[in-house]
Amino acid sequence: MQFVSIGNVLLLTSLQFFLVAALEIPTGIFADVYGRKASLIVGSLVSMIGWSVFLFSRSLSSFALAYVSFGIGFAFISTSIESMVYDTLRSTKQEGRATEIFGKAIFYSSRISPFVLIASGFIAKINYGLVFLLEALKWPLVALNAYLIPEPSHRTPKRVRAYVQESKASITAALNIPNFGAFVLISGLVYALVHITSQYDQPLMYAAGVDVALFGIIYAIMQSLSGWAARFAHHLERITTPKNVLRLILALYGSVLFFLAIYGHPFIVVFLVATRFTTKGLETPILLQYINRFIPSKKRSTLASFYVFMQSAILVFASAVFNVFTDQYETSGALVIAGVLILGLIPFVVESPTRQLSKNRRQQRIS
Repeated sequence: MQFVSIGNVLLLTSLQFFLVAALEIPTGIFADVYGRKASLIVGSLVSMIGWSVFLFSRSLSSFALAYVSFGIGFAFISTSIESMVYDTLRSTKQEGRATEIFGKAIFYSSRISPFVLIASGFIAKINYGLVFLLEALKWPLVALNAYLIPEPSHRTPKRVRAYVQESKASITAALNIPNFGAFVLISGLVYALVHITSQYDQPLMYAAGVDVALFGIIYAIMQSLSGWAARFAHHLERITTPKNVLRLILALYGSVLFFLAIYGHPFIVVFLVATRFTTKGLETPILLQYINRFIPSKKRSTLASFYVFMQSAILVFASAVFNVFTDQYETSGALVIAGVLILGLIPFVVESPTRQLSKNRRQQRIS
């Protein structure tokens, strides 16, 4: 960058994600007490401020202010959209379609993203500032859209509660939900292992002899595969139970990591990385459906934020451990360890506490 070094960029990114982790639970409480719509509007406006500051930043301190705004904005938006969508489906007795709806959203996003990236590239060639300006102007539109969307009733009896009381109530509620703690731990560990090992994709393809010039095309195809997998993920739940689908996802993830450590042929490496992208497409909508089935509506954003916070905490710990593994055993050793750990989690996949989805399926078949 022109005004800050690469080291400063990494420092600013760390600051942003530290704020996201620290604010996940407080902003989740805000969304549950004052409404998910209010949380989305606040997050959008703070993000707009961040991009506006970024547009005119010329020093480390001003860039730091922008990244602080990004972190705060993301924390307010995080989980609020999914909670609002699930509550809307629940209010119309369509929560059984949650996986389908989340999958469609991911699919259409994957269709639009390449065009946005290409357009951004052309705009950046004209003037980088225009990209930041358009990003800043996007967020008021997001806030307006959030304001216009009707929000299902979910609020707690008291609109204002002491932060400590609400935190205690939320943690107690989380601990009292059957299997919730085990689910958070397992999914958090899998998220961390997959996220960490995904950083090996490009080095593995390069080491296998894949031409760097083809990386862009390969990733575009993989993103498309991920989008299509998300689009049709809900069909798997019609064939078998969500618990078995999650077991299948763990089996695919673990096998991919294990075989990436063994095989070095370029076609096999690309195929395995593509399989991981496809599995990620399956996982995201199914996991969103699964986690929302655990959580009561009036505390949905708070407990979803607790879930994201735990994922972030596990990721930080696992990153430190795997840096040691990578240094001592090289990339292949770290991949084997990650693959074996994920495969070992398959027997511990827990069932969600409600069978409402199965009831909805039976009702749909009868009708």
